[in-house]
Amino acid sequence: MGIDYERAAECVGIGEHVYLDDGSLELYVLEKEGEKLRCRVEVGGELKSRKGVIFPDSDVEFPLINEKDNADAKFGAEVGVDMLAMSFVRSATEILEMRIRLDKWGKEDSFIVAKIEDRKAVESVDDILHVADGILIARGDLGVTLPREKVPALQKFITKKANQRGVPVITATQVLESMTFHHKPTRAEVNDVHNAVIDRTDAVMLSGETASGSYPNLAVLEMDRICREAEACRIELGIPRTVTTQSKEGIRAQIAASAVSVAENMDARCIVAFSRSGGTLRALSSARANAPVYGVLVEDAVLSQLLLNSGLRLSTMPEKKKLESLLRPTLARLKKESAIERGDRVVVVANQAESGFESTHLLKIYVVG
Repeated sequence: MGIDYERAAECVGIGEHVYLDDGSLELYVLEKEGEKLRCRVEVGGELKSRKGVIFPDSDVEFPLINEKDNADAKFGAEVGVDMLAMSFVRSATEILEMRIRLDKWGKEDSFIVAKIEDRKAVESVDDILHVADGILIARGDLGVTLPREKVPALQKFITKKANQRGVPVITATQVLESMTFHHKPTRAEVNDVHNAVIDRTDAVMLSGETASGSYPNLAVLEMDRICREAEACRIELGIPRTVTTQSKEGIRAQIAASAVSVAENMDARCIVAFSRSGGTLRALSSARANAPVYGVLVEDAVLSQLLLNSGLRLSTMPEKKKLESLLRPTLARLKKESAIERGDRVVVVANQAESGFESTHLLKIYVVG
């Protein structure tokens, strides 16, 4: 069988393993014959085209960004994608290089999600979190390149680090795998999704279940029900928040933590936040308020990127010079939608430009009249 990595015979040694199709097939390298690897099939099965190849025992070298990735990213920048996910990220350097290229192609507001898929990514996760806008825990590939029994703890470890950094995290791979062929998931899969939400993942991602499965709509509905139940349980159980000790949002993170604390202590009906760049809302998402958080932005592009952050209910409004010009119609709309009513306390968070100051961060409490 042919693969598109030309240096395989050079980098892979005799006695090492080769995994195909997310580890479904396992090969053992017996000898090298020029540019070929002669292998023994240890775990066989059907192999289709365009499946992945993993060398878990080998120190394989790849270009930072290959030609196909470069072409795909350029196309994405041209059509205005909201997010770009980078596979097999191993260091912060790859993300920084991609950001430079996207900037050159006119995508200055690039949002890059780094997929954590092998040992090198796990070892570099702190550096990756420092420069990525989001991360994806690809449990399938992690379970191939690392011992399977270590993946659950790694998932919790990486999720906690991402929460501390204020970076949204996606939990992926085989989430509801049985629903590729069956109309309902196993109890173990339900438990898996529930626990990921309890551990404060921002998103759970379906793959084959919706890409090629027989019940894509049912899989999404099932995921939705599990996530909602887990969110409710997390509040009822009083599970403590992860403190965002190294949040990228700086002072916004402190304001968000204060707003969440005030909302709980005053039994506020909700938190309303106004944001231009999305930083205030990202910070509020990381703070994990029990009260609903209504976010108002002025740009649709920012709203699209913020959909990855959990716990936010978002909308856009035309930009106004004064906060009151946004606040009154927002509260009126929430009142019309029965989200708030007379006598409710509402915590409001915003930035407002003031003469002589670089920035002013506001936290106010309003009682609905």
